[in-house]
Amino acid sequence: MGNGIYTALSGVMTNMQQIEVISHNMANVSTPAFKMERMGSQAITPNAASNQELTFAMPEVPVADLSQGPLVGTGNPLDVAFTEGVYLQVSDKGQTAYVRSTTLSVMPDGKLVDSMGNGVLGDQDVVKIPPGTAELTIGTNGDVVADGNRIDRLRLVSFKNEQALTPGGNHLLLDLNGANAMPAEGGAPVMAGYKEQANFSAVKQMTDMIAAHRTYDITMNAIRTFGQIDKRGANNIAAK
Repeated sequence: MGNGIYTALSGVMTNMQQIEVISHNMANVSTPAFKMERMGSQAITPNAASNQELTFAMPEVPVADLSQGPLVGTGNPLDVAFTEGVYLQVSDKGQTAYVRSTTLSVMPDGKLVDSMGNGVLGDQDVVKIPPGTAELTIGTNGDVVADGNRIDRLRLVSFKNEQALTPGGNHLLLDLNGANAMPAEGGAPVMAGYKEQANFSAVKQMTDMIAAHRTYDITMNAIRTFGQIDKRGANNIAAK
């Protein structure tokens, strides 16, 4: 069997993973502040000293593109987004998690929560809104203001190793690999009345998906061709 079929097979497997990454991105096009993933590949020659070198396509680990997505004004003062690199710290069933953009609301017990019901953390613990509050606003520095009175400040952080953040589902990010949160710097990291969208173009991802499928089809055709050549060669040998 010719070596080319193995190279083509590694290309197909890499291409399938690329399609999975693009599909994952497309499935989250409506998720606020979703960060797209990119996956590259590299050529690997396992045994360069051999007289019959094999070169394989090796997929790289997908990496999140953490650039800021487009901001859209909503007119809702409890929609919040943050400057690039800043995250809001929340409590998900007692586990610390982080979000980039969300809609805040007040529970009957006064707790301030994000769009998934996770407690929004402030200077000490989950922010509590006084009963009977008529107007709730969020300052550009993260101050939580109820009827004109500052009652707390959103716990805003940045990370020494932002790429180490792990998706936790439901728009949450987790620090499981040493991202190392630290207090966010800057005087005005909060943009109230805005939501951050996913940071990629759906049209561009669809174009990439079409290109990936075409590459997959071409490589599969190459594998079938290699198989036919091997079969023809085997038949010729058997006929002698």
